[in-house]
Amino acid sequence: MKSRFLAFGTHLLVSAVAITIFLLVVYFIWYPYPYYRVHSAIDVVKIILGVDLVLGPLITLLIFDTNKPRTVLARDMSFIILFQISALLWGIHVTYKMHPLFLVFQDKTFYSVIKQDIEMDSLNEDVIVPGLFQRPKMIYMAPMETKDAIRVFLEMLNNNGRDTMFQESLYKPFSDSNIEGVLAKAFDTSKWLDKSVQQKKIDTFLDLHGGVAKDYAFYPIVSGSYRGTLVFRRSDFTIVGLIDGIF
Repeated sequence: MKSRFLAFGTHLLVSAVAITIFLLVVYFIWYPYPYYRVHSAIDVVKIILGVDLVLGPLITLLIFDTNKPRTVLARDMSFIILFQISALLWGIHVTYKMHPLFLVFQDKTFYSVIKQDIEMDSLNEDVIVPGLFQRPKMIYMAPMETKDAIRVFLEMLNNNGRDTMFQESLYKPFSDSNIEGVLAKAFDTSKWLDKSVQQKKIDTFLDLHGGVAKDYAFYPIVSGSYRGTLVFRRSDFTIVGLIDGIF
């Protein structure tokens, strides 16, 4: 039993280190706040934790026996480790494939966009795609002139109604010098502050973060079936919160 618990502890420790590295990448690079809430990354993480951190070491505890022939014990442990590695690689593949590349601001709304949503070859050359170990980037679509709006509308018809937010050639990168100007033009909370349900959500947010509503800018954020409200601090336009539901 001593050797069995030693094997279990060693297996658990190695698994915990691997899972910790995986979680750090997921929650601090691929899905930093608020993306992990918008994209429900926890669903995949739960499976990985269950397989690699619980099931794998537990099976080791049950089957590890030094009385077994060495080849049999090596075979059994190899199967467990292979199973765990396969589960971890699957989790890495899925979380990376579905992680957001851009947070696109268009017409007073943010859209969290994954790679499968856009045509990479059509992307504006000024927009740099985040690398493997880079966080999602904020970009925007500048208000279109009449001729541009007509052209985009015709492109939508040719693309079977593809939404204007997926017009990659119109994407532009935010910078420290223009983010306040772009977002401030769309900022207007007056329509929310006289509604009791929305006001309760704002009051709850203010209780946690301090200040008054005018200190923050509130924008809808959409991703798949998720609908929420992204909160920016107006002094520097950094993201400080996410409220479920659109005001």
